[in-house]
Amino acid sequence: MVLAFGSPAGLHNSVTMGVVSSIARQPDPDNPMLYIQTDTAINPGNSGGPLVNTAGQMVGLNTFISTQSGGSEGIGFAVPAVLVEWVYKQLREHGHVHRPVIGAGLQTLTPALAAALKLPREVGVIVSDLVPGTPAATAGLKLNDIIVSVNDRPMDNIAAWMGLSFQYVAGSAMKVEVLRGSQMLAFQVMPTVIEEPSDRLADMKDLAQRQILSLGIMAMTLDQRTTAAIGTVRLASGAVVIARIASPRGADLKAGGVSLWCDELRRKADGKDTFRTAQHV
Repeated sequence: MVLAFGSPAGLHNSVTMGVVSSIARQPDPDNPMLYIQTDTAINPGNSGGPLVNTAGQMVGLNTFISTQSGGSEGIGFAVPAVLVEWVYKQLREHGHVHRPVIGAGLQTLTPALAAALKLPREVGVIVSDLVPGTPAATAGLKLNDIIVSVNDRPMDNIAAWMGLSFQYVAGSAMKVEVLRGSQMLAFQVMPTVIEEPSDRLADMKDLAQRQILSLGIMAMTLDQRTTAAIGTVRLASGAVVIARIASPRGADLKAGGVSLWCDELRRKADGKDTFRTAQHV
C-alpha cells in the first residue's frame, strides 16, 4: 500500500492511495532504467512528489504515467528511492551526477526472447546493443552475450544489474561473466562516466560574470571553446545557455540551448521578455 503526494491541477497537498504492481518495471526494453509501478492516481502536478508507504517511508519519486486520456489510468511510475538517494548524494558532493556506464544496451532475457534468438539460456541479462569504442566493446563483449554474473553476483534480470551498477565509479573494474553460445567467458569491464555538455560548460571560468538576471540564466558567447563543449551547431554566432539561476523573471531556457537573438528584452507593450531559442539536441 502506498500514498502519492503532490499538487495535481494545482491542488496543493493532495494525496492518493494505491498499491504497487512491481518494484522493478522496465517500461522500455531498450532502456535499463527501472521504475516502481503503481495504480496510485498520479496526475500532472504529482511529478517530483514522494511515493510513501504506510510506515511513512519514501519508496519512490513520482515521475510519469502511461495514459491515453492525459490523466491517471492506474499505470503510474516512480523512480526508486535507492536511486533518488544516490543522485542526491552525487549532487551534494559534486554539484552534478556522475553516471558510470559501460556502453551497452541491456535487457532482461525472457523465454520468448531466448527462443527467438535460439539462445541456450532463458534467464539472465542479454547484451542487445553495443556502442563501438566503449568499455563493454573494448573489453570484448558482443551482441547477444548473456551476462550471468557481475563480480560473482548472479544477474537474473535487469533489476539486479541496476542495483549493482550505481555502486561503481569510473576506474573501478567489474568482473563480468557471460555465456556466449556454449562458452562461459569472463571479462574485466572498466565503467566510464558520461560527461554532459552542460557539465563541461559549467567547468569553465568566470561563471559569476556571465549571469543574465533578467532571463534567469548564465550564458557564454558561442565560439570555438563553447562549440567544442556542446558539439557542432548550425550557427556561426549566438549565446550558449550554461545554466538556469534563480530569477523572478526567469525565461524558459535550458542549459545547452543556443539563443538566436534577443530583441527589446523589455517590450513596453506587454512587459514580457521576447526571445527565440534553438535547443541543441
